Amino acid sequence: MTKSVGDEDIVRFIATGIGGVDRLTANEDDFFFYDPGAGREVDRRLPFATIVRGTRYDTYSDLGCPGTFRLNLGVGKETFRRLFGDGAKGTAWDYTALDHIMPHPEYGMMHWICVVNPSAASFAALRPMLTEAWDLAKTRYDRQHREG
Repeated sequence: MTKSVGDEDIVRFIATGIGGVDRLTANEDDFFFYDPGAGREVDRRLPFATIVRGTRYDTYSDLGCPGTFRLNLGVGKETFRRLFGDGAKGTAWDYTALDHIMPHPEYGMMHWICVVNPSAASFAALRPMLTEAWDLAKTRYDRQHREG
């Protein structure tokens, strides 16, 4: 079995590797938001990525096992289609499977994807998608906070 990437390694990449990120930790889970900088307020209505480590908000992925976590991120429609085609809706997924990129169990319809304990190879594939998720959050923020 391929070794998974640690959740703190992913936190470090998102928080420092992407830049312009605000991290909120609640109940041992991490929520990542676009941070516009320059003293502007962070809009915390919708994160662009999350790391969930327990069963408080999840009944799908068997996250009660020590060291188990799920990375979730919102990608664009075209990326979602490239990954899953139009057949992602109504398809049965094993959300307990480790290291499988799949539609998010609740937010897949909003083009969110997830992976439980990604391997180094999966995380390498996800890095550009994390940047895409950040770019989408920035675009949404800029649209909602236009001056004038």
